Amino acid sequence: MFLACVPLVGFEALGAVLGEAYPAQLEHVMVLVRTHDRVDGGGDTSVVVCYDFLPIDPLAPTTAAVLLGGYEVPGDLRARPLRGVPSRRCWKVGTHVVRDCQVAEIKSATGTGTGTPQKRNIDVHADAESFQSRYDSRLCLFGDGKNTCVEHAEALIEHLTGNEIRYEDLIRTPCNANVK
Repeated sequence: MFLACVPLVGFEALGAVLGEAYPAQLEHVMVLVRTHDRVDGGGDTSVVVCYDFLPIDPLAPTTAAVLLGGYEVPGDLRARPLRGVPSRRCWKVGTHVVRDCQVAEIKSATGTGTGTPQKRNIDVHADAESFQSRYDSRLCLFGDGKNTCVEHAEALIEHLTGNEIRYEDLIRTPCNANVK
């Protein structure tokens, strides 16, 4: 599991020009989950899914005006595949803590089954998707209701790993995305 930072949507060209000098205040923060899947032939392949949170229309001038005015806008909680884990502005933050969940036993067509709850492990992506479905999707930059990509990433990492990670502290440390 990784926390990664990239330029805000619409600021990618500025990020490319400034490189490491790109200001942290203009970063988009996201959680990357890397899993290893077995493939035919005995090897395995790495799969990376990005979970993030941003305004539904991040490039609209009205979105910026509303957010800078201290109000909230509708947000988009996304899950999307990535080609890999970036080596810049990326930190390894832990591994998924497997939890048991209660699942009601499904009765067969013959009506058999105890009907008692059964325990099963939830995989990391199902756990992340469950978190995303419950997360407050109203984005706000300021005040008591502050809810940005940073708060989303911190909460998702804590939910998935059990580790409390603070973005402000993490960005002051060297990147460690290359750690296996």
